[in-house]
Amino acid sequence: MQLNDFVKGEIVRHKEDQGVVNFICKEYITLTVGKYRKSPEDAAHSISPYNEINLLILSNQWKDCELVTNSQQGHRLADLYHSQEGRYGDPQ
Repeated sequence: MQLNDFVKGEIVRHKEDQGVVNFICKEYITLTVGKYRKSPEDAAHSISPYNEINLLILSNQWKDCELVTNSQQGHRLADLYHSQEGRYGDPQ
């Protein structure tokens, strides 16, 4: 895969690990491969009540990545998203 193939929120497999694309830049991407609830003491002072486990994948490792398609639909989630399609005009 290449930089333009990655879309935040899509599911990608890297070797034996599979996760959701969380961050993308020219040097690396991160995949969220796990998530667990913080202790009530930590959650009380945090923005999110969850901790995430992220896998760092450097650009020279992108060749080992493959996009996981929606198994029921058989296409990428990003191909389905059209934010402005059918949107009404903004009143001025």
